[in-house]
Order: sequence, then C-alpha cells, then structure tokens
Amino acid sequence: MRYIIAKAFNEESATVLAIYHNRKPEKEGLIETNAEIPEQATLPNMDAYLRINLETKEFYYDYIQRETFESQMTLLQQENSELKQAVAELSLVLASVMGGGE
Repeated sequence: MRYIIAKAFNEESATVLAIYHNRKPEKEGLIETNAEIPEQATLPNMDAYLRINLETKEFYYDYIQRETFESQMTLLQQENSELKQAVAELSLVLASVMGGGE
C-alpha cells in the first residue's frame, strides 16, 4: 500500500508531494493506493510532474514545456512588435487629431 500526500491541482487530480510505502504516516488527508508509478519519459525542454487522479487513484505524469531563453526571447520579440504597432497606430490617431484642429 502506498500513502500519498498531494496538493490539489484541479478537481480531478493532485500533484504528488510525497509517497510513503507500507507505513502510514500520522497525517490527515492521505490518499491510499496500490497503483504502480509509471516510468517517467525524458522529453527535451519538458518538466515532468507526478500527478494522481483523485477518482481512480492512478498515477500519471503531466509534461509541461520548460521556459527556455529562446522561448522567452521569442515571446518578448512578439510583444515588442505588437507594442511598436500600437505606438504607430496611436501616432497616426494623434496626428489626425492635431492636424484636424488647424
């Protein structure tokens, strides 16, 4: 028997924080299961989080893309481009308002 300490992730699952094998700790809110822990896949630029389905008490890994320098730089470049476009549009609006008052 495994005793799991987990933090709710959503209504259906929780992130596994600790696993006790064959001895029940003196804690409340433990999840009891006999489910096997799956093998963690090694995926580039992905972080694995061990989760447990709260209904079936089965383990699974949730893979989330790691924030890399390249991905962060791409997002910043896109945001910068959008901001430049917004400034250009505001400049045109301002020029038409200023030019219309003469």
